[in-house]
Amino acid sequence: MCGIFTSLCAILNAAKPENGLTVAIFRLEAVGLVAAEEARIAGASRIIGVDLNSKRFNEAKNFGVMKFVNPKDHDKPIQERRGVAVLFGVLNKDDPVKTHPMNVLNEKTLKGTFFGNYKPRSDFLWWWKNT
Repeated sequence: MCGIFTSLCAILNAAKPENGLTVAIFRLEAVGLVAAEEARIAGASRIIGVDLNSKRFNEAKNFGVMKFVNPKDHDKPIQERRGVAVLFGVLNKDDPVKTHPMNVLNEKTLKGTFFGNYKPRSDFLWWWKNT
């Protein structure tokens, strides 16, 4: 349950996709599938699933993922777009988070969130009414 609400709230409270925008979800496991579903509910016009395991793509269609990308099939990085990246989940406190300075200069935003900034009273009620 923790992962579900972390993912849900990371989309609602941190990423805040606007209606009609494109969203890319990296790793199509349980948490990523919930993020895709919440992006769909939020009105994303295109949801791209990114995963090294192509077997996950069929299941992801049930959660609103429309296009699939396996990074192994590309010789260039696939995240060369503008936008907001939300980092959530359990990271080792000693693991560095690295990015190239051009990522920030090219209008990219990196956000972090702990449990998706989950607010039980308001977020659970929103989810209950909208799903």
